[in-house]
Amino acid sequence: MEIQKKKKMSWISWKKMTKSFRTVGLGFRDISTFNKALLAKISWRLLTKPSSLIAKVLVGKYCKFSTLLNCSVPNTPSHVWLSICLGRDLLKAQLGKLIGSGETTHIWRTPWLSLVSPLSPMPPPPHGGYSTYASC
Repeated sequence: MEIQKKKKMSWISWKKMTKSFRTVGLGFRDISTFNKALLAKISWRLLTKPSSLIAKVLVGKYCKFSTLLNCSVPNTPSHVWLSICLGRDLLKAQLGKLIGSGETTHIWRTPWLSLVSPLSPMPPPPHGGYSTYASC
């Protein structure tokens, strides 16, 4: 009687498959996370290069009366714009503001104290005397 060798499937966990080659994985990318990162990158380009043709077209069409960070998603957006808004929302959660000279940051109205929730300073603004901007 002859014994035939059967080929068997070698199962491996997804966690190990997505590890890099350096850490003894197979180097697959988590496609969902990778896609979200690319969408955030597109949103970042629209924010940082507003004079590019794609930024002029998309922002001009969907954000006529507000900025890219503040515009709402319309009722019937294109799949592309909906995806860009998903990337924008991911990016928006991680953005900060560079104060610089402080002339454009109003310390009593700008939510600048918390990364989690938009908190503003609690005491009433001072009357007279000095400016309520961050550069004072």
